[in-house]
Amino acid sequence: MGYPFYNEAIWKRKARNAYFSSLAVMVILWLQISENDFYHPAFVVISSIFAFFSLVQGIHYQTMWKKDYIRMEDNEILIYRGLCLPRKRISFEDIKRFKEVSTLIELHLKEDKHAQFNIDWLSNHSVKAIKETLCKKIHEEMDEVRKKEHYHAKTHY
Repeated sequence: MGYPFYNEAIWKRKARNAYFSSLAVMVILWLQISENDFYHPAFVVISSIFAFFSLVQGIHYQTMWKKDYIRMEDNEILIYRGLCLPRKRISFEDIKRFKEVSTLIELHLKEDKHAQFNIDWLSNHSVKAIKETLCKKIHEEMDEVRKKEHYHAKTHY
């Protein structure tokens, strides 16, 4: 089950800001080249790279609300981490507990590791569904562990 990024207005505003940054860099670059007889090629290259990445970021933000932020599969949760990074995969059996801290849900994993995701980027309905699924899956895993421990305790006597 997928839970998409929520609040299209936030992502459109971020896209506008990125487009504006790209445009501002291009205007500054154009002014620098047209007003001066001498300009450093490194300035042109660095400015062009910055403008390009701002443009890519704007396109990314503009389509953000169409993407799943959280995906729940049978045995794992997948968390979106950005344009260039793969989703973070966390097995339900590795989750010891979770808690809501301010605008985050913090997952406490085995071996004292943590993972988190921002609930401001999800709808209230999605947050509620995710919490219910996490509770259910964590309790199922705990029941399995208890059954195994009980079975091993019986076989050793």
